[in-house]
Amino acid sequence: MRFCLYVTDIKDSLGCAYNTAATVLNGLVDLKLFSKQKTGNEWIYSIADLKSWQ
Repeated sequence: MRFCLYVTDIKDSLGCAYNTAATVLNGLVDLKLFSKQKTGNEWIYSIADLKSWQ
């Protein structure tokens, strides 16, 4: 089972702007800690397999 996040969920949880939440999540993708996939009109972020973390 993969842990998935929507940008809007992070935005609402942290009380920040959508762009701020997306920037943070994209940073985690850049670090290869998360992956992302477009579904409809929103991106879904999934945590990478912990074994792949360096």
